[in-house]
Amino acid sequence: MAMLIESESGNVKRIAWPEGLGADALTGLVQPGDIVGRSLLSWSEHCSECTMPACFTSCQFYAPRRDFKCARFRRGFEVASGPDGAKMARVAYGKWAKLEAIGSHALRGGLITSLALGLSSVIGSLIWHFPVPHGARTWAARKFYGLKSKLARRSASVPVTASHAFLLQAVSLSGKAASLILEFRNKDGRTGVFQKNVTIEPGLTSVVIDLASISALIDLSGDYFVAVYPAEEGGNIDIAFLFADFVQLRDPQKFLSAAAKPAAKKEAKKTPADKVKCIIWDLDNTLWKGVLIEDGADKLVARTELIDFIKAMDARGILHSVASKNNEADGLAKLRELGIEEYFLYPQINWGPKSQSIDIIRQSLNIGIDTFAFIDDQPFEREEVSTIHPAVRTFDALDFESWRDHPSFDVEVTDESAGRRQMYRDEMSRNSFLATNGEADFLAFLRGCNLQVEMEPLSEDRLPRAHELAQRTNQMNFSGCRYTKTQLAEIAASDNKLAMLVHASDRFGNYGIVGLAIFDRPAGLLEDLMFSCRIQGKYVDHAVIQHFLESQGADMKIRFKPSDRNIKPAEIFSKLGFDEVGMDGDFKILQRPDGKPFDHQDIVNVKVIDHVAS
Repeated sequence: MAMLIESESGNVKRIAWPEGLGADALTGLVQPGDIVGRSLLSWSEHCSECTMPACFTSCQFYAPRRDFKCARFRRGFEVASGPDGAKMARVAYGKWAKLEAIGSHALRGGLITSLALGLSSVIGSLIWHFPVPHGARTWAARKFYGLKSKLARRSASVPVTASHAFLLQAVSLSGKAASLILEFRNKDGRTGVFQKNVTIEPGLTSVVIDLASISALIDLSGDYFVAVYPAEEGGNIDIAFLFADFVQLRDPQKFLSAAAKPAAKKEAKKTPADKVKCIIWDLDNTLWKGVLIEDGADKLVARTELIDFIKAMDARGILHSVASKNNEADGLAKLRELGIEEYFLYPQINWGPKSQSIDIIRQSLNIGIDTFAFIDDQPFEREEVSTIHPAVRTFDALDFESWRDHPSFDVEVTDESAGRRQMYRDEMSRNSFLATNGEADFLAFLRGCNLQVEMEPLSEDRLPRAHELAQRTNQMNFSGCRYTKTQLAEIAASDNKLAMLVHASDRFGNYGIVGLAIFDRPAGLLEDLMFSCRIQGKYVDHAVIQHFLESQGADMKIRFKPSDRNIKPAEIFSKLGFDEVGMDGDFKILQRPDGKPFDHQDIVNVKVIDHVAS
């Protein structure tokens, strides 16, 4: 297989096939026999910051090719033929470089494809060897490129509707994996964009993207661009591209079934939650006036009104992070200089899509995507995030007055609110320690953490925190109940109920109040449990359940309501040996037939401040 490149650019060289890239290294997910038809995108060298032709005289990085366009690939296109008819276009990315084509998913059969690839190479080469003035060659090269692009978009021997996917096949030649962005973007200025971060390994990497995923965001019947560029600036990004086109597959289910499986799951949330838990900030022209990479750190002016807002929200317990397209070291240094670096948890400063950065932050914080807000000055970035994460609120950084008092920021403030960021920073320290020491000895690591749990009856002064926990907890809410303050006060005052708050700490810091347990004395039933996600995997939940078994009797039952959000508790009960012994409406009633103590009881030390009476 091969790809159609801009052979008429005057920047194409034929090279020897790279050593070590034998036939065994070219065994990929999709083989030539799997493809019935393909498109013929005409790939060319471009600059991500191009303002042609003004940049020919104004840009310090302008380096002319033979056709006077800017050379952004370090060695131009390098083409080679390899084993079993394999062909490649080698690209060593330079500053601001991107590989780009005008999009078309019109398909051709094998014979037409072979003829087109061959003719393109021959004609493109002849243009620069024809005995005419240089200006005439340049004119001919541009006309030929335009003709190829037009022909590629015309209807072909295989119907357009037969396209199944976009296929990218490539090899990293730098000796290590390379991170690239594959982007589809509408040409007419509309905000539709599809981006996917792909990792190209030293062995052949095949990336198959279902056409339906792309067409959900891009109007494929109109004009659009397809581009491949490094996820981050700098580094040695040296890629051998073997294939990059839309394809019709002989057996689409073989390659697309994995992509189709998520569609069977429940649709992701599309509406924001009532209250924001975390605000994600852009940097350039948002937290400061100016662009770091262009103006330099010393020329940037901090927007003090936004910095004051960050501090005010932090005091309310709202978390903050960063999603910025910048060099990480420079961005963090500027935040440090402004004295606000400590406010941002898991900052993502890179050149990838901001929707992807937000997803990384979401996974790190382990909170719902619908509890995020994203603030950026660029409509494109806000739309990209809204398209991928429709449940994320987005705000224009340049219109602060319109959203500074938004109701989603009006959260209940408790004693723990001001310390919430520090609790997450402590968790970052735990994770960093664990990453350094590896997961192989995870239990030994936990035993060395000095995990302490204190349990106390729910009192009136703790009602705000208990109410907040009941509202915020999702994945570790065993019943799904959202108690009001009045309901919690009634439970705390009842002689038949026992409501206990759970505090946790370890040698890295204090987690604060992380759990609430409600026990029905006459029924011998632990009717509700809820925990902060910060204690997942630390055996705190095991220790609390063990405590109730010991204090209330081994025949104690537990009430549990399964949902798509609280899968983790179901796993816990299964692991601890609980069986279903009945139903109470939508609730499962669970009991443990074996009265033996749980495993790993030595990890958590439990202390009851006011003894739990039977």
